Amino acid sequence: MIDVGADLQRAYDDGYAHGIADAMQWTSCSERLPEPDERVLVYTVANEYHVWDAMPHRGEGYEWEDEEGLYHSLYEVAMWLPLPEPYAGRRQND
Repeated sequence: MIDVGADLQRAYDDGYAHGIADAMQWTSCSERLPEPDERVLVYTVANEYHVWDAMPHRGEGYEWEDEEGLYHSLYEVAMWLPLPEPYAGRRQND
């Protein structure tokens, strides 16, 4: 007899260990910056978390735009993390 539950759990665990966990890695701003206009979770040098947009700066470099449309220096952010895809809602048959 096949234990489908155990097989599903193992597949989920493997997918998490190799997929989701790998995708959920903080990136240092000194290593790489997000794409222009990409909304990301940021961790600031003041030990705060925010969801900000990476904005091309007038000229070279970046700055960050917060939820209220205020701009912040590139140097205020230590690390950033991509956001997951937005929730698409329940399917009709769920």
